[in-house]
Amino acid sequence: KALASIYSFPRKVKGVVSNSLTVQSASISAYRLNKDKCHVIHRGIDTSIFQFKKKRYQTDRFNVTFAGRVHEPKGLDDLVSALAFVPYPVTVTLCGNGEPVYIAAILEKLRSFNLGHDLIYAGPQSPSELLRYFHDCDIFAFPSHSEGMPKALLEAMCCGCPVVCSDILPHKEVVQDGKNGLMVPVKSPKDLANAIIRYIENPTLRELCGRNARQTIEDRFSKQRELDSWLQLLR
Repeated sequence: KALASIYSFPRKVKGVVSNSLTVQSASISAYRLNKDKCHVIHRGIDTSIFQFKKKRYQTDRFNVTFAGRVHEPKGLDDLVSALAFVPYPVTVTLCGNGEPVYIAAILEKLRSFNLGHDLIYAGPQSPSELLRYFHDCDIFAFPSHSEGMPKALLEAMCCGCPVVCSDILPHKEVVQDGKNGLMVPVKSPKDLANAIIRYIENPTLRELCGRNARQTIEDRFSKQRELDSWLQLLR
């Protein structure tokens, strides 16, 4: 009875709002919704908090940062495996909740490459603390296997981070490969490594993608844009 209620409820309401086209498509299919009552309002980022900051890129060791839940579906095994193909010393910084056993396992794997790479588990961070990590990183990596619309990716882009992410559908709603970030096939460590190397060896590309990433958030994913979309829908 409870399951039947869950599936019938969305068909009784006047409107259904999703935070991405991908979630909307899945909702229409799962709940057999009328497309006319379905809307997409992308989650907005407060651009006054997540401010753009011109980066001073490292020359001897690059910091690749990830933010989100620290577990396998986020593609962190792929990220660690990718570093086996990266000849430059890299420190991976992980921000978010994670299990000690999993973190220890990927750290051991990373060190087994014996290429000078390292991993720092920073743990959960408040927005103000996370802002510092975004400003300090050289590359933001988000190789997740599935998402709705990842807030961490949008926040990092808002700060002007050069991002590299998997080519899943929600990411394609935000990132244009080579313009405001780099996209790689999902679950492909070698392609992920090539993207990281491309950023490391091309400072002009890093700066271009970082600036365009910020502009993308201002134009399409700002908090004000989200509020305006809600007001328009409610009216």
